[in-house]
Amino acid sequence: MERKTASWKACALVAAASMAIGGIVTGPAVADDGTPSAEKTSSLGVTIGTGTTVTTTVTLNQRDVYAKAIARVVKWRRDALNDTRIKFRQDSDGRYVTVAQYLKSEGISQAEYLSPKWSNALERIAVQRTIEAADYSLGHTRPNGTDCFTAYYGEDSSFNEVLAWGAGDADSAIDLWASEKDDYVKQVAGQSHSETGHYVMLVNPDAKWYGFGVLNGVAAGEASWETVNQSQAPTNWSGTKTVEVNVSNALIGQGVTSNLPGTMSTGQKVAAVARLKYMNGRYHFSGTWTSSNPSVASVSNGNVVTAHKTGTATISVSGQGKTYSFKVTVANVTKVPVYRVYNRNSGLHHYTTSLSEKNMLVGKGWRDEGVSFNAAKGGSLSPVYREYNPNNGNHNWTTNKNEHDMLVARGWRNEGVAWYVSPSAPTNVYRLYNPNSGEHVYTTSFGEYQSVGYSGWHMEGIAWKSL
Repeated sequence: MERKTASWKACALVAAASMAIGGIVTGPAVADDGTPSAEKTSSLGVTIGTGTTVTTTVTLNQRDVYAKAIARVVKWRRDALNDTRIKFRQDSDGRYVTVAQYLKSEGISQAEYLSPKWSNALERIAVQRTIEAADYSLGHTRPNGTDCFTAYYGEDSSFNEVLAWGAGDADSAIDLWASEKDDYVKQVAGQSHSETGHYVMLVNPDAKWYGFGVLNGVAAGEASWETVNQSQAPTNWSGTKTVEVNVSNALIGQGVTSNLPGTMSTGQKVAAVARLKYMNGRYHFSGTWTSSNPSVASVSNGNVVTAHKTGTATISVSGQGKTYSFKVTVANVTKVPVYRVYNRNSGLHHYTTSLSEKNMLVGKGWRDEGVSFNAAKGGSLSPVYREYNPNNGNHNWTTNKNEHDMLVARGWRNEGVAWYVSPSAPTNVYRLYNPNSGEHVYTTSFGEYQSVGYSGWHMEGIAWKSL
């Protein structure tokens, strides 16, 4: 079962104006001097603070979040209104009173309590925070090391933040936060209790505005008792969006890698990307790409690296006072087509670089399935070994010398090196295994790899690379 966890935090931006409601320290949503107008913002319009700016591309479905979130909050508010065990402290004398009594004392109608407002500003902040909180270990700290309440949209910021990991949608996230209700009842009764802050944020009568975001199992809820923007329009963000995040020197200092292969073949083009090791490449570093030796490998169209002739070049990306460099060796590597044929009678596939062998098998009734992938000739290459099982007619191909030797020791015929491949080639060749027939199949199509795997074949990952 997937673990679901939650975290909450309340903010007091002006300590002198703070007050305690239900045990939560709260404060005004806007600092006295607002937010610096010159501060950098993400594509969501949310300030990202200091640090190095990196980007990540996410797929949003905020239409679904908006359709569910406020209705779910209202459900729990209605429950709190009808449950006399749920109480809040009156401002006048500090006594616990029921929600209905609290509303009356504060001049808030029950209809108003059951009509919390959606905040466009808080939604933007919530989505930004779902992206930043993908790193569970950070909690309410942003990737640049600052407090979560440094996130502003215009002059609006959050008053409370709740986070959840493992929630599939807004309903499940809100229900997870509200699961602290029983502990809040204990808190009101003066009994020992666990965390209650998430629940209180949902039912707190002083929370007038909400915004929620859900992304890849991470949910963020932001609440405030006032906003400056006061727009209730949902963002309705749907589909892919590239979003900026600022990270600390410690996080980017974990290292930056590139998708550039160590060896490129002449004529090969690669759109270079610099990825942070932090979060396993989730974030990309952008800058100006240059080559130390354009005659060997040049850069055009911003980040497209083209290999021209044999030699070495250092490809660098520079920006924000940082430079990351990657060495590329260009070799005169040529493509060697590997043909695939299929035996309709046995159900077996065969792979060969020999056009004459392919044509001979097709002449005997095998189905010609064209070029499956491309092996390589020239440069720094790895051998692919071929073995033959005389008992069932299966062939096997592998770059693993230990696997090759093991099969030969078990009686498979050693057919030597079938072809060579470039470890830095751009295209994956996937391997599948049929546990019934013992056959291996190789494909560059990830769709075929998945569909055949789902039908019962063992998905054995990447066998080698294709030019």
